[in-house]
Amino acid sequence: MKSQLSQADSDAEKTRADLGSASARAADLQVQLARARSAQSDLQAQLAKSQEQQAALQAQVQKARSELRAQQEGARAQAAGIQAQVSQATDEAAGLRKELDQANAREDDLKARLAKAEGEVARLQPLAARAQALPVAAVFDKSFFGGSETLHLRNVSAGPISVRVTVNGSDKAPSRAATIEAGEALNIEGIPDGASVAIASDGYTSLTVIAR
Repeated sequence: MKSQLSQADSDAEKTRADLGSASARAADLQVQLARARSAQSDLQAQLAKSQEQQAALQAQVQKARSELRAQQEGARAQAAGIQAQVSQATDEAAGLRKELDQANAREDDLKARLAKAEGEVARLQPLAARAQALPVAAVFDKSFFGGSETLHLRNVSAGPISVRVTVNGSDKAPSRAATIEAGEALNIEGIPDGASVAIASDGYTSLTVIAR
């Protein structure tokens, strides 16, 4: 009987020991479970933070894509504007080249006209020199007795002038040559009424006057 009681006590003691050990293991498991739950909570927080960061990154990427598209559109619009300006500048340059060609053609034409005019001037200069008006003033005075007139031929130039005077149709007033000083007059008498008088001098246009 004692032997059985001892055995029972021994079994009870072992059971108590096993129970304590199980309680200790259960407590340890609870601690581990609490730690696991805490770690799970941390992981969930990290996951939420990571998801927030991922959403923020996605928003930044979307914004960057939108900005890039806007920049690309702006660049294309700017390129189109530059191309239009280049085309306009090309057209203007072509117009300017055409105007320059026309101006050169007009210049060549003007040069040709100028050369022709200079040649004409050179050709006409001797004629112009010969066509210079004779610088004399011719005035007739009737004779007191009538029937004839006196020619007063005055030099109105600043220097002496040599003249040749021809009275047509008169024996009383033959042709003569004389030099008239500046401001002085040559008087030729006995010119019949209606007679023509030719006055000539080298380098000047001849002058014809009628006695009236």
